[in-house]
Amino acid sequence: YEGIWRSRAGLDKLEHKLISLEIEGAKITAKHEISGNNNGRFITKSVMIIAKDGQISFDYDIKPEGNKKFMNIPSLPKIGTQCELPKSIDNMTWYGKGPYHNYTDRSRSSFIGTFSKTVDEMYINYPYPQEYGNRTEIRWVSMTDQNGVGIKVNGSVPLEASVRNYSDENIEKAKHTYELKKANVNFFNIDYAQCGVGND
Repeated sequence: YEGIWRSRAGLDKLEHKLISLEIEGAKITAKHEISGNNNGRFITKSVMIIAKDGQISFDYDIKPEGNKKFMNIPSLPKIGTQCELPKSIDNMTWYGKGPYHNYTDRSRSSFIGTFSKTVDEMYINYPYPQEYGNRTEIRWVSMTDQNGVGIKVNGSVPLEASVRNYSDENIEKAKHTYELKKANVNFFNIDYAQCGVGND
Protein backbone atom coordinates (compact mmCIF):
# COMPACT_ATOMS: atom_id res chain seq x y z
CA TYR A 1 0.00 0.00 0.00
CA GLU A 2 3.01 2.29 0.10
CA GLY A 3 2.25 3.89 -3.26
CA ILE A 4 -1.36 4.59 -2.24
CA TRP A 5 -0.28 6.04 1.10
CA ARG A 6 2.04 8.41 -0.77
CA SER A 7 0.25 9.36 -3.99
CA ARG A 8 -3.40 9.19 -2.98
CA ALA A 9 -3.18 10.29 0.65
CA GLY A 10 0.19 12.06 0.94
CA LEU A 11 0.89 10.48 4.31
CA ASP A 12 4.63 10.94 3.79
CA LYS A 13 4.30 14.74 3.76
CA LEU A 14 1.45 15.67 6.06
CA GLU A 15 1.18 19.35 7.02
CA HIS A 16 0.18 20.27 10.58
CA LYS A 17 -1.82 23.38 11.49
CA LEU A 18 -3.06 24.43 14.92
CA ILE A 19 -6.77 25.31 14.80
CA SER A 20 -7.36 26.20 18.43
CA LEU A 21 -5.83 25.96 21.89
CA GLU A 22 -7.83 26.33 25.10
CA ILE A 23 -6.46 26.30 28.65
CA GLU A 24 -8.84 25.89 31.57
CA GLY A 25 -6.86 25.43 34.77
CA ALA A 26 -5.12 22.06 34.48
CA LYS A 27 -7.00 21.12 31.29
CA ILE A 28 -5.50 21.86 27.87
CA THR A 29 -7.52 21.23 24.70
CA ALA A 30 -5.83 21.48 21.31
CA LYS A 31 -7.31 21.00 17.84
CA HIS A 32 -5.14 20.39 14.78
CA GLU A 33 -5.69 20.01 11.07
CA ILE A 34 -3.30 17.54 9.46
CA SER A 35 -3.52 17.85 5.68
CA GLY A 36 -2.57 15.34 3.00
CA ASN A 37 -3.35 14.98 -0.72
CA ASN A 38 -6.65 15.20 -2.65
CA ASN A 39 -8.21 17.65 -0.18
CA GLY A 40 -7.88 15.00 2.49
CA ARG A 41 -7.14 15.78 6.09
CA PHE A 42 -7.36 14.54 9.66
CA ILE A 43 -8.94 16.69 12.35
CA THR A 44 -7.46 15.84 15.72
CA LYS A 45 -8.53 16.88 19.18
CA SER A 46 -6.30 16.18 22.15
CA VAL A 47 -7.31 16.85 25.73
CA MET A 48 -4.55 16.90 28.36
CA ILE A 49 -5.24 17.09 32.07
CA ILE A 50 -2.25 17.72 34.34
CA ALA A 51 -2.55 16.35 37.88
CA LYS A 52 -0.77 17.86 40.90
CA ASP A 53 1.58 14.86 41.12
CA GLY A 54 2.82 15.48 37.58
CA GLN A 55 0.77 12.82 35.83
CA ILE A 56 -0.76 13.88 32.51
CA SER A 57 -3.80 12.12 31.06
CA PHE A 58 -4.29 12.29 27.30
CA ASP A 59 -7.48 11.73 25.34
CA TYR A 60 -7.23 11.77 21.54
CA ASP A 61 -9.94 12.00 18.90
CA ILE A 62 -8.98 11.66 15.22
CA LYS A 63 -11.40 12.07 12.32
CA PRO A 64 -10.53 11.74 8.62
CA GLU A 65 -12.20 14.06 6.11
CA GLY A 66 -11.96 14.45 2.36
CA ASN A 67 -13.10 13.17 -1.01
CA LYS A 68 -13.44 9.50 -1.96
CA LYS A 69 -9.93 9.32 -3.37
CA PHE A 70 -8.49 10.23 0.04
CA MET A 71 -11.06 8.44 2.21
CA ASN A 72 -10.91 5.12 0.35
CA ILE A 73 -7.31 4.23 1.09
CA PRO A 74 -7.23 0.55 2.18
CA SER A 75 -5.60 1.20 5.55
CA LEU A 76 -3.32 3.55 7.45
CA PRO A 77 0.30 2.54 8.19
CA LYS A 78 -0.20 3.47 11.83
CA ILE A 79 -2.07 5.73 14.21
CA GLY A 80 -0.02 7.17 17.02
CA THR A 81 2.31 9.88 18.14
CA GLN A 82 6.05 10.45 18.19
CA CYS A 83 8.03 12.53 20.65
CA GLU A 84 11.68 13.51 20.73
CA LEU A 85 13.62 12.72 23.88
CA PRO A 86 17.14 13.78 24.96
CA LYS A 87 19.76 11.19 24.00
CA SER A 88 20.45 10.60 27.70
CA ILE A 89 16.97 9.08 28.02
CA ASP A 90 17.89 5.89 26.20
CA ASN A 91 16.47 2.93 28.11
CA MET A 92 13.06 1.51 27.23
CA THR A 93 11.30 -0.75 29.74
CA TRP A 94 7.90 -2.20 28.95
CA TYR A 95 5.27 -4.65 30.07
CA GLY A 96 4.01 -6.26 26.90
CA LYS A 97 5.18 -8.63 24.20
CA GLY A 98 8.91 -9.22 23.90
CA PRO A 99 11.77 -9.45 24.30
CA TYR A 100 12.44 -9.07 20.58
CA HIS A 101 10.54 -6.95 18.06
CA ASN A 102 7.03 -8.03 17.07
CA TYR A 103 4.09 -6.81 15.01
CA THR A 104 0.36 -7.58 14.95
CA ASP A 105 0.90 -10.34 12.37
CA ARG A 106 4.32 -11.46 13.67
CA SER A 107 3.96 -11.86 17.42
CA ARG A 108 3.04 -15.45 18.25
CA SER A 109 6.60 -16.34 19.20
CA SER A 110 6.71 -13.38 21.63
CA PHE A 111 5.27 -13.50 25.12
CA ILE A 112 3.94 -11.02 27.68
CA GLY A 113 6.45 -9.93 30.30
CA THR A 114 8.55 -7.04 31.57
CA PHE A 115 11.56 -6.28 29.38
CA SER A 116 14.21 -3.59 29.09
CA LYS A 117 16.53 -2.55 26.26
CA THR A 118 18.62 0.46 25.33
CA VAL A 119 18.02 2.42 22.15
CA ASP A 120 21.09 0.80 20.58
CA GLU A 121 19.87 -2.67 21.56
CA MET A 122 16.54 -1.98 19.84
CA TYR A 123 18.29 -1.44 16.49
CA ILE A 124 17.92 -4.15 13.84
CA ASN A 125 20.57 -4.06 11.15
CA TYR A 126 18.48 -4.82 8.08
CA PRO A 127 20.53 -4.79 4.83
CA TYR A 128 17.91 -2.37 3.44
CA PRO A 129 16.92 0.26 6.06
CA GLN A 130 13.29 0.05 7.10
CA GLU A 131 10.87 0.35 10.03
CA TYR A 132 12.08 -1.69 12.99
CA GLY A 133 11.86 -2.37 16.73
CA ASN A 134 8.11 -2.34 17.33
CA ARG A 135 6.60 -4.02 20.42
CA THR A 136 2.90 -4.91 20.73
CA GLU A 137 0.30 -5.44 23.47
CA ILE A 138 2.03 -2.96 25.77
CA ARG A 139 0.27 -2.17 29.05
CA TRP A 140 2.91 0.35 30.13
CA VAL A 141 6.22 1.60 28.78
CA SER A 142 8.87 3.90 30.26
CA MET A 143 11.85 5.76 28.84
CA THR A 144 14.54 6.61 31.41
CA ASP A 145 18.14 7.71 31.75
CA GLN A 146 20.85 5.88 33.71
CA ASN A 147 19.44 7.26 36.97
CA GLY A 148 15.93 6.03 36.26
CA VAL A 149 14.59 9.51 35.52
CA GLY A 150 12.24 9.86 32.56
CA ILE A 151 8.63 9.29 31.54
CA LYS A 152 6.13 6.44 31.81
CA VAL A 153 3.12 5.83 29.58
CA ASN A 154 0.10 3.75 30.65
CA GLY A 155 -2.52 2.89 28.05
CA SER A 156 -6.24 2.49 28.68
CA VAL A 157 -5.94 -0.18 25.96
CA PRO A 158 -2.84 -2.19 24.94
CA LEU A 159 -0.53 -0.01 22.86
CA GLU A 160 2.46 -0.47 20.56
CA ALA A 161 5.78 1.30 21.07
CA SER A 162 9.31 1.63 19.74
CA VAL A 163 12.31 3.91 20.11
CA ARG A 164 15.17 4.65 17.74
CA ASN A 165 17.95 7.09 17.09
CA TYR A 166 17.15 7.61 13.41
CA SER A 167 14.37 9.84 12.09
CA ASP A 168 11.58 8.35 9.99
CA GLU A 169 12.71 10.57 7.10
CA ASN A 170 16.28 9.25 7.33
CA ILE A 171 15.11 5.62 7.37
CA GLU A 172 12.74 6.29 4.48
CA LYS A 173 15.37 7.88 2.24
CA ALA A 174 18.28 5.57 3.07
CA LYS A 175 18.95 2.78 0.57
CA HIS A 176 21.98 1.43 2.45
CA THR A 177 22.86 1.21 6.15
CA TYR A 178 25.76 3.65 5.78
CA GLU A 179 23.22 6.32 4.87
CA LEU A 180 21.65 6.12 8.34
CA LYS A 181 22.79 9.05 10.48
CA LYS A 182 22.18 9.12 14.23
CA ALA A 183 20.18 12.13 15.37
CA ASN A 184 20.83 14.31 18.41
CA VAL A 185 17.60 13.02 19.97
CA ASN A 186 15.81 9.70 20.42
CA PHE A 187 12.48 9.21 18.63
CA PHE A 188 9.90 7.56 20.91
CA ASN A 189 6.84 6.15 19.15
CA ILE A 190 3.63 5.45 21.06
CA ASP A 191 1.04 3.93 18.75
CA TYR A 192 -2.58 2.89 19.08
CA ALA A 193 -2.09 0.51 16.15
CA GLN A 194 0.34 -0.22 13.34
CA CYS A 195 0.07 -2.32 10.20
CA GLY A 196 1.65 -5.75 10.37
CA VAL A 197 4.73 -6.67 8.40
CA GLY A 198 2.51 -8.18 5.72
CA ASN A 199 0.12 -5.19 5.83
CA ASP A 200 -2.56 -7.26 7.56
